[in-house]
This record gives sequence, structure tokens and C-alpha cells, in this order.
Amino acid sequence: MFADFLVCKIYQLKAAMSAKLTSIPHIHIFPETPHAGSLFSHIPPVTHAEVYKIIASSPAKSSSADYIPSSLIKSCPGVFCELTANLASLSFSEGLFPTSFKQAVITPLLKKPSLDKSVPSNYWPISNLNSISKILERLFLIRVVTHPQLSKLQPIPACISA
Repeated sequence: MFADFLVCKIYQLKAAMSAKLTSIPHIHIFPETPHAGSLFSHIPPVTHAEVYKIIASSPAKSSSADYIPSSLIKSCPGVFCELTANLASLSFSEGLFPTSFKQAVITPLLKKPSLDKSVPSNYWPISNLNSISKILERLFLIRVVTHPQLSKLQPIPACISA
């Protein structure tokens, strides 16, 4: 029942987002001013030090989606830093995220104790990813967030951003 409800909800969200995006005038999405910053055409490779820092700062709690317990990853960071850095660099250079890491364990959590437990919309879907997926996600996010900060982006003129 929960799975069917969540699948329907995702399709509804996709349809609503698609409709919203097609209704926005293109001038707001694609300003006529040229992009002055560098293109995001190359994702820098991942270093072992980056992965080590993420592993060290991650909690030692594991998910049922984990192939390898977080406690083992944290206890052998040297081994997992090298493997994860290589996996991330390959994933970023190829533009592919490993299919097995796209799966999550979804746990329904009742929004309020007073709500009817038989109604699926009264639950929050809590997604638990495996530890390696979370590390890859953080490594990519670091690169995406850093790019605009390093690029010399020109401000959009007021007549276009309004």
C-alpha cells in the first residue's frame, strides 16, 4: 500500500514539475546575457584526503541498505578512502552513478501520533541510503557548490531577473 502510494506521488510530482517548467517564460530560465564564468564541463577527480575527511566526520550508524557496515568503513579508512575515491572519480568522469547505489530502504514515519495510521498520506517517507552512496553524494555536491564560487559569474541584469 505504501509503495503504490509513493510511486503515484512521485509520478504526480514529476508531472507537476514538468508542467510548471514548461509554463515559465524562457527568458527567466535562459537569460540573453552570455555566461561569463567557466563551463562546468569537467568534474575534478576525488582525492583520498577528501574521502578521509568525509568518512571521519560521518556518524558510525548503519542502514539496512548498507553492503558494508559504517563501523567497518570508519575502522579501515585507508582502504575505503582509496576504493571510494577511485569509484567516485570513475563515476564522475563517466557520468554514471552505480545502479546498486541508487536503491534506498524507505521507512514510513507517522507525521503526528493523532493521525489515522491507515492513511498513507499521513506518513513521511524516510529514505535510508547506504553509506557509500552518501559519501559519493557529498563528494559530488562539494564540486557542484564549489563551481559557481570559483567561476566569475556576471550578475543578471535587473530587467531579466524580474
